[in-house]
Amino acid sequence: MLVLALPLLSGCLLVEKNQRGRDIDPLLLAEVAPGVSTKSDILRILGVPSRKSVVQDREAWVYDYSTEENRVTFYLLYTEKRKTIQQRGVVDAVGADMGGFHMSGRYAHITDEAIAELRARIGVPIPRREAYLEAATPDAIRHFALGIGDPNPLWTDDAHARATRWGGIIAPPCLLYGMDVVSSGMVGGLPGVHAMFAGTNWEWYRPVRAGERITSTSRLSDIIEKSGAFAARSVLQGYQTVFHSEHGDIVATAKAFCLRTERDTAQARGKYEGIRQHQYTPEALERIAADYDREQIRGAVPRYWEDVSIGEELQPIVKGPLTITDIIAWLRGWGGLFIRAHKIALAYYRRHPAAAIHNELGIPEGPERVHWDSALARQVGVPAAYDYGPQRISWLGNLMTHWIGDDGLLRRLDVQVRRFNLIGDTTWCKGRVVDKWQHGEAYEVECEVWAENQRGEVTAQGRAVASLPAKVRSGAAR
Repeated sequence: MLVLALPLLSGCLLVEKNQRGRDIDPLLLAEVAPGVSTKSDILRILGVPSRKSVVQDREAWVYDYSTEENRVTFYLLYTEKRKTIQQRGVVDAVGADMGGFHMSGRYAHITDEAIAELRARIGVPIPRREAYLEAATPDAIRHFALGIGDPNPLWTDDAHARATRWGGIIAPPCLLYGMDVVSSGMVGGLPGVHAMFAGTNWEWYRPVRAGERITSTSRLSDIIEKSGAFAARSVLQGYQTVFHSEHGDIVATAKAFCLRTERDTAQARGKYEGIRQHQYTPEALERIAADYDREQIRGAVPRYWEDVSIGEELQPIVKGPLTITDIIAWLRGWGGLFIRAHKIALAYYRRHPAAAIHNELGIPEGPERVHWDSALARQVGVPAAYDYGPQRISWLGNLMTHWIGDDGLLRRLDVQVRRFNLIGDTTWCKGRVVDKWQHGEAYEVECEVWAENQRGEVTAQGRAVASLPAKVRSGAAR
């Protein structure tokens, strides 16, 4: 349902759900020009409305149409000196009217009604969407390792991997991000409200072996209302995902969080306004290269539990300076969420109009381009394009597996993404042992881990638990 309101329309629209009518190509709406189009232009572009109505004492033109996901699209226009100004939004039309969706600027705002509708989804199984990776093929594992800049031969060298306790190639633990879109940040509800990845609490029961097919089941688990310096109102959404092998055993679980923020208010508040992209001298790049050279892959040398001391520092690893090329490498391994091409992209935008954000040429592109398009990033309150949250968490997984070695296993990784990692930023992944324990046959170590940029800011932080070999059982068969 498309609603054109003349003159100014503010507040919430009340529209009957499940309306059906003629299809309207969302791309035609690009011809409705803010500050230019008149009523006559609307008639020429979209034709005669399905009906006319009065909303909050203002004239409204209503165009009813359906989409596969039963979404409602609407445009709000008002006249000013015989011209019209355009506002746009998209809402879910299932089980609720448009009272949960309010437009007072260019993008959607969060309302109590929208949050209530979202809470109703808690615990409801989410239909599984096709993942980028359905099987952990050797190529998929290699591409993911290359995408995070991880040269560990356990992921790519068959001869090396056959000599380990695993008997063959296994995957970097965070490869599972590429095998499920929900744990990677594909959230539902609050259409038109920007989503920013906030963190993941991973638990692995065993590694993923080369050739395995993995499936997943997900549910919305948490809705937490927040407010802060970045946006006037925000919502933290939590999703619980369980990963199963083709044999039915649980391989891992993940609880992922995304922060939903109002794009307009985030931009207006300008929390990151004083931050500028970093410029590097040749000497600074040489120092970063030296840090790369100091990285150590533990590999085949066992790191025994008895030899680990509380307070011990992990050898840092460095990622960056971050470039668009690094983002592309990550996408080649992980896959992305909204990336579609040509006819497939058009079909996707028709099903999900909120995902079609017009670029400076008037062409619709997905919101994911904040990771390579600094102009769009600035519209959501960030100084420049920035990395992906799962990407940075995977770097901290890289830190841990370098330190653990071939004979150990990363069991848990619980990381919160705290700040943006901008194009041009350099990230040092660091860690420190904070605890160790034995429980039955398990010998485990807990580490504090964090990501720190060249400004000294901690951009992500959390805890990791590693299972290590023990000398008391080192004589057991591997």
